[in-house]
Amino acid sequence: MECKVFACLYFFIVLVGGKEVIDVQMDSTWKPDIGWIITCRWKLVDNDTLQSVRLYDNERQFMIYRPEANGETRSQVFRRPEDMMLVECTKGNARGVEGACVLTIELYQPMTKDFTYSCEVSGERPKFMMRKENLLINAFVPPTDAVFQAGPINVDSGRVVLNCTSSGLPAPQLVWQIGQQKVPSDFTGTFWNATSKLWHVWSVLSYTYSDEHSAICIPEISKDGKITIGASASYSSAERIKDITNMVFTAVMFILLLR
Repeated sequence: MECKVFACLYFFIVLVGGKEVIDVQMDSTWKPDIGWIITCRWKLVDNDTLQSVRLYDNERQFMIYRPEANGETRSQVFRRPEDMMLVECTKGNARGVEGACVLTIELYQPMTKDFTYSCEVSGERPKFMMRKENLLINAFVPPTDAVFQAGPINVDSGRVVLNCTSSGLPAPQLVWQIGQQKVPSDFTGTFWNATSKLWHVWSVLSYTYSDEHSAICIPEISKDGKITIGASASYSSAERIKDITNMVFTAVMFILLLR
């Protein structure tokens, strides 16, 4: 899954009341199997020089990049119980008129709440211009497409066990429908996937194989009063019978052609 989740804040003003200001952009991307990639890009006015870049986590300063002290780049790793963060700051030219700080946050534990990162960029004398921008990181990744696995048909009961899975943040809910009617699942489960960095959910339904209506599994995530629906998966006994019939017909035709 290449899933991207953007929370982009773009502040761009060249002239405000006749005064030149700094351009600062912040954006975030969800990177599968890692976590969040947060980027702060800056552009000073042409005749300015970069003095410092200060980074904040929920208004707590945790790093300063000063080209005068750190040179062209600065990299630092921050380890916490819930994650590991690699910060890489680089200036694009000698005076640091352009540059970027990239924060790669690898999650060790489930993300449970939103958080805010801030980037404060300051120029040198004589103007000492400064711009600080905030970026809210929403603890949300849309549900992945639902995936079906069907077990063997029970000849005695005429039923087949369907297992539906999806992943997301927070944990998705899997909703079953047969025709237009919602039906309860037989079993459900949820666990934190340390590889994907997402909640993985599964749900099992015992489905009557001869039912004329398809069984549909729909992944949903509810957050802040909003429901996000992922791509559903469906299972139809009629379609399976049609597929088997086509396979048998193809096999028979192949045998006849060999004679």
